[in-house]
Amino acid sequence: MRPPEPRRTATPLVLAPMVLAWVGLPAVALGAPLSTRPADYGGKVLVMLSASFVPGEQPAGLQTAAKLTGQAPVRLSSTMFKGLMPCYEIVVAGAYPDAAAAKAAAAKLKAAGVDVAVKPAGAYVGPRPELAATCAALAKPAPLDEQVAFLDPVGLRLPLPEAVEDASLQGAPAVRSQGGSLSVWSAPLPHRTIGRYAIGQHLAGFNHSQGPVDCVIEGFSVGVVGEPHFGWVEAGAHKAPSCGSPAAHATLRCAGGEAQLIDQRPGARVAIPTAPEAKSRPPDKPLAGLADQLRDAEDHAKAQGLPLQVSWFSRPYTLGGAPVRALRLHLQTGEGEWVCGGEDLNMDLIAVLDAKGAELLSLRPIQGSALLGLVQAGPGKPVELHLREEITNSQRLEGGPSSPRLDLAFCDCGC
Repeated sequence: MRPPEPRRTATPLVLAPMVLAWVGLPAVALGAPLSTRPADYGGKVLVMLSASFVPGEQPAGLQTAAKLTGQAPVRLSSTMFKGLMPCYEIVVAGAYPDAAAAKAAAAKLKAAGVDVAVKPAGAYVGPRPELAATCAALAKPAPLDEQVAFLDPVGLRLPLPEAVEDASLQGAPAVRSQGGSLSVWSAPLPHRTIGRYAIGQHLAGFNHSQGPVDCVIEGFSVGVVGEPHFGWVEAGAHKAPSCGSPAAHATLRCAGGEAQLIDQRPGARVAIPTAPEAKSRPPDKPLAGLADQLRDAEDHAKAQGLPLQVSWFSRPYTLGGAPVRALRLHLQTGEGEWVCGGEDLNMDLIAVLDAKGAELLSLRPIQGSALLGLVQAGPGKPVELHLREEITNSQRLEGGPSSPRLDLAFCDCGC
């Protein structure tokens, strides 16, 4: 797929001064009329109304800018210009020979309430087929899994289409061990944007104890996170990571607390705990699936010739101002040794109930994982569990329409 060409229908619409006076807007000096030939914008300073990966978006000030300038803005592909970040469709209200003229025109548009940016286009380079796959991936709306992002020891692991991440890591510097750790390696990247992310961009962060935190991207890096094999650690002379693959990360600065999750879904929120988890009695109403889980656990205990230990725990939260609680059922036989050949049962299952006992999330096993918190994409949406796997420290959301996750490499012996 080639980067989008400027739309030929976006020919300048000339409005007479009498029309401009009628709409009550002062004319903005344009210099040369806007052209429909992309090459004509090489070396010019552009006054842009918007830049979007998705073609065809309508900037808020489009009609006002047309009335002010006396001609219709044009759409261009940023990929064709050396001075612009590629893969954007830009909507241009004016093109000027120097920055002073462009800034003067931009000031008049801003005074009329039109949001604009001034950028030098740089030389015209034409279509760039080598970026076609990356631009095509970015032109698609972000899928649900890419609206949720997790943090690892390097920073925010960016959820990117594969082609976009590969492009961002081309020519990346060699990573270095961070803080003396052989599990965490990183190096800064020079980019100001990667995919849908840019330095200075605000992201919706969440802390499971405090709630929303506002996060800003301060920079980008390449990171490698993975638990190496103990034999490699003991061998010494470690100049490069032995476990994990390079991945694009963002460095965040968050106001109001540390972010444990980034969730860009509209209306997203987290539940805030109001008390620690404590032992509890079984729920008054039988939970869906509980009988089957107990029967399977009893069968396991009988096969071992051991008693089944059943324990209930409860933790209260507020979610959107309403009380909810997470019920945890722990099933165990013997000492609970289940890894490395152990035959004991050691299982946790979690359900989330509202104040009346109705199930917001049905009982489900979280074997080998710890509950970090409860997440909801918005009022009336399913409640999801934010889980961290105890051996690998990988993270995931579970219980919603998709299952976004962060997989961290583990190259050591689990036993």
